[in-house]
Amino acid sequence: MPRSVRPDRPQPTRHQGFARYASDSAHPELWPRGEAWAPGLGPTGAVVRGVVNGANGDFMNMEPGSDWQVQDGRYVLNFDDEDPAEHVRINDSRTANLEVTSVTMAIWCYLRAFHGTGNAEAALFQKMISDTVNSEYLMLFDNKKLTGRAKNSGGLVDATDSNDFAIDVWTHVAYTYDEVSGDAFLYIDGAEVASGTSAGGPIDTGTGHADIGQLAGSNRFHWDGFIDDVFIYDRPLSPSEIFQLYSLKRGGIFQRRPVTVGKAVAAGGVTVPALDEGMLTGGLQPLGGGVA
Repeated sequence: MPRSVRPDRPQPTRHQGFARYASDSAHPELWPRGEAWAPGLGPTGAVVRGVVNGANGDFMNMEPGSDWQVQDGRYVLNFDDEDPAEHVRINDSRTANLEVTSVTMAIWCYLRAFHGTGNAEAALFQKMISDTVNSEYLMLFDNKKLTGRAKNSGGLVDATDSNDFAIDVWTHVAYTYDEVSGDAFLYIDGAEVASGTSAGGPIDTGTGHADIGQLAGSNRFHWDGFIDDVFIYDRPLSPSEIFQLYSLKRGGIFQRRPVTVGKAVAAGGVTVPALDEGMLTGGLQPLGGGVA
């Protein structure tokens, strides 16, 4: 029988066959800390559920009937250029676990086109200090270049790729900031592409909202494409952890840990493998099964 659902954690709609918390995951060491939004776990109406700490995001100018779409066998969020106000808003009453002093942002994204000034802008994620003042940390594209940013008491700690970002392809992007060293690193598809440095210190924190797919206060930096697996950690992942997270592909972190419920036996010289919980639940796996 599948293990019981914990009532103290928000559950994805399609929880059977998916890891629901770190102890279920085949990769607990990479389980998101802070928060994660994983559209691939299934459509949940006009809400994108926070699967770690329940920081749900609300559809803003989006339609549940058309903005949950399937790509490579997994549900994703669809943002289009017909309405630049489309985004997901995590309001300020839900962002306590996003008030981190070091950070990793890791996101799977598919950009169809740039818009804004010079048709060269787009925004993936931002966490605001307040609902009207600056960002604590963000990832966006300006002049077609990916930038990760954190703000500490000394100013902005940017890491910017020197190359134009590729469109029409699924890409894993990540940014880390370490308050102890002051160093920031930017990764694309598991490889470091840029870095930044500062005197260090914690990220400036506040009680502001967070956005997926838009830069607050701007009608220029909107996302035109798909987004999946938005992970926020309260620590800087190492280069090897970033590469492992990329290698797991979309949905890979939600693969369930095999749970042995029987013993291997030998019959006629043939070893019969022990059953695991996935076998007992029909072998259900995350949609896409790690397809990028």
